[in-house]
Amino acid sequence: MAVRFLRVVLAAGLLGAGLYGLAEVTQNRPDPSYAGQVSELTLRVRTKEGYAHDVAAQGLWAQCRHTVRSRTLASPITQVGAGRFQLVVQPAIGTHGTRRLLGCLEDATTPGVSGQVVDGPRRRPA
Repeated sequence: MAVRFLRVVLAAGLLGAGLYGLAEVTQNRPDPSYAGQVSELTLRVRTKEGYAHDVAAQGLWAQCRHTVRSRTLASPITQVGAGRFQLVVQPAIGTHGTRRLLGCLEDATTPGVSGQVVDGPRRRPA
C-alpha cells in the first residue's frame, strides 16, 4: 500500500515538474520598452488568384499585429519595390516581439497570400 502511494506521489511530482518546464520554455516573454525608437522591416508579398499586393500586405499586418501588442504602424505601409513593402512599427520591437512577428508574417495562413521578411527589423530613432 505504501509503495503504491509513493509511486503515485512520485508520478505526480514528475508530471508537475514537466509541466512547469514546458511552461517556462513556451511562455510569452515581454520586451523592454524602446520609447523614441521605431523598428522597420521589408516584407516581400506573393499572391495568387489576382490579389492586389498592397491589400495582401495590409492583410498580413492585420493578421499579425497582435503578436506585438501596443505597437502601431508609425507610417502607412509603403511599397518599396515590386511586391516589397516597408513596415515601420513604434515603439521599436525587442527580441521576443521580433521572433513572434516574423514567425507570424512568414507563417500566416491567408489563402493565396504569403509573406517573407527580407530585411530587418532594425531599430532606429523615431
